[in-house]
Amino acid sequence: MLSPNFKYFDALHVVLLINCIFTPFLNNRSPYEKLHDTLYHLSILRVFDCLCFSSSITSHVTQT
Repeated sequence: MLSPNFKYFDALHVVLLINCIFTPFLNNRSPYEKLHDTLYHLSILRVFDCLCFSSSITSHVTQT
């Protein structure tokens, strides 16, 4: 369940995805492409609300 603090970011994520979808109303172009004259690079999209994360913090392991 997504925290209520993230509802704003959730809405922004949905709007971005909608603006990257091709539509027949724009001659099979996306609104983003129509506005910027270039395709949106989908490779920079990340999973939203993922429970997994990586960390560079090391654990408190004692050396013997």
